[in-house]
Amino acid sequence: MGLPLPRLVNAAIDGCSAVAYRGLMRHAPDLLLKRLGVATPRRRPEFYTLSRILESMDAIPGAILECGTYHGATLMGMAHLLRGRGISARLYGLDSFAGFPDPSPEDALDDGSMHPWVHRGSLGETSLERLQARLARLRLT
Repeated sequence: MGLPLPRLVNAAIDGCSAVAYRGLMRHAPDLLLKRLGVATPRRRPEFYTLSRILESMDAIPGAILECGTYHGATLMGMAHLLRGRGISARLYGLDSFAGFPDPSPEDALDDGSMHPWVHRGSLGETSLERLQARLARLRLT
């Protein structure tokens, strides 16, 4: 039968967004980057310092490794910033795509409790295949 209508519409919007991104690359508006799941300092304050570092480097003599890639927002954000500057650095995203293992006592907060995200499988609702598809749509591979 095919995809249900909302999923079909989202797939079409994602496809059009990817085409728009490839055409606008350096001048892609934040709303488009948000739709595509690309991190920016405007929407992700924790990305601010990393973006400042990438914007100040003259070149990347080696490679950049991201540990814990999840859905790839930060990886794609770094690629977007570097491409916008004309720097073609090698970026690698490392992830098990299985989520967290069982927590241990060392994972507890000072009061002995666990952060709500610290449980088996947390941050595991992703996959290598979906990330590769996202990177390919944006031609970031």
